[in-house]
Amino acid sequence: GDGNVTLFPNPSKGAFNVMITDLSSTWCEVRILDRNGMTVDSKNVTLFESNTTIPFDLSSIPRGLYYVKVSSSEGVK
Repeated sequence: GDGNVTLFPNPSKGAFNVMITDLSSTWCEVRILDRNGMTVDSKNVTLFESNTTIPFDLSSIPRGLYYVKVSSSEGVK
């Protein structure tokens, strides 16, 4: 499949999870971007199952709106 990306809890107080389901690729990169498009955190993930949860803790950076970008061999979400 082309994959689904879910964030929880949303909104959060800095700690949250990115859940990736039904992605055909065996790897992905998850980037957290600020509103200017600058990367504030990223993780490279090997996908062993069709349902993978990646934890993030951004409680040390300023509160605000952030974006999640998931890149894999299947494309970008």
